Order: sequence, then structure tokens, then C-alpha cells
Amino acid sequence: MSYDLFKHELENALQYEKEASRRILKLYNDYVLDTVQDENNYKTVHYDFSIIKNDKVKTFEVKYNRLAHIYGSYFMEIKTASGVPSGLLITKAKYHILVNDINEYILIKTSKIRKILKDKKLTVRVSKHGVVVFVITKTHLLEYNAILLNIKSKLSSNTFL
Repeated sequence: MSYDLFKHELENALQYEKEASRRILKLYNDYVLDTVQDENNYKTVHYDFSIIKNDKVKTFEVKYNRLAHIYGSYFMEIKTASGVPSGLLITKAKYHILVNDINEYILIKTSKIRKILKDKKLTVRVSKHGVVVFVITKTHLLEYNAILLNIKSKLSSNTFL
């Protein structure tokens, strides 16, 4: 992957991470943003952002797939091109937020995604850049009753975490 393409993809991802944190904070207006992963802490912070209230911390990983609303699937990284465990295998996030281009922000417990990966024989792919991913579909999420909330633009005041 060229540096320019990587930089473009990173900027795109950061936009969705920022929006996801905004939506979570709007839902949990008594929490504040705690930690945000960046180029200075990415080796020690294994999630995209966290929120905190008193000593209670909630951690989140945001995964964007622009065509998920068409194909119904998300790609979850599990190994780098050099074979090192990454993504879902090392995240410390308690929750994942799956994002697509139709303004869906789907909240799921990370443990549910790991259970689906363990139970199902999911499609594993190697990207053109050598990253190993597995494909999780919205059907899998529904089958496992994994979706906690679809955080649309209009937020309810329901507590879901």
C-alpha cells in the first residue's frame, strides 16, 4: 500500500471514529472522552477511544466499510501482512462500532464478534496488501443477537451498555 493511499484511508477512518465518539458521548452525556488512539500511543492503546465516568471506563473500536450496506458484510482484521496478530485478536475494546455509508453505526460487544469467529466457519481473505481478515455478515450478527443498538442520527435516551 502506498503511503498516500494509507494516509487517505487513515484520514477517512479518523472521520468515522470521531463521529462514533460524538454519538456515544451524546448517548452517554454524563461520560467524558477519556483516551483517543493516535500515532503517539497506538502501540499501547489497543482501541480507538474510551469514555469515562468516575472510574468506569468503556472502550470502543470503530470499523468502517463503505459498501457494507450493499453487500451486508464487514471485514475484521486478524493478522498483519507479516503474520503478526492484530485487529480483533489484540483489541482491548469492549465494544465495536461497525459503520457504513448509509449512516449506520452498529454497536456490538467485541466478545460476540469473537464468539461468531470461533463458532462459525467464516470466510478468511488476504487483502491485496497481505493483511488477513475474516468476513462477518449482518446475518451473523442477527443470528447471534449481537446488535446492541444501531446508533442513527436521532439518538434515543436508552441505555444499552
